[in-house]
Amino acid sequence: MNGPEIFMTTMVERNLIPPYGLQGGEPGKTFNVTLKRVSGETINIVGKTHVRLEQGDRIIMKTSGGGGYGAPVN
Repeated sequence: MNGPEIFMTTMVERNLIPPYGLQGGEPGKTFNVTLKRVSGETINIVGKTHVRLEQGDRIIMKTSGGGGYGAPVN
C-alpha cells in the first residue's frame, strides 16, 4: 500500500444464515469478516459494506463452509 488509507468493499453471502444441510445433514459455518484496526479496535464487518482502511489495519476472512449431507455418524 503506497498511501495512508485505502477502501474495501465487501459483497459476501451467508454471514447471517449458514449454508443448509441436505438429507439430515447439519448446516455449514457462516462467513465472517473481522477488521482489526491498528489502534486495537476490532470490528465485525457485515456482508455488504464499504469501509475505509488505514495503514496497519488487518482483515481476517473466514469463509463459509458447505452444509453436510446425511445424518452425522457418531
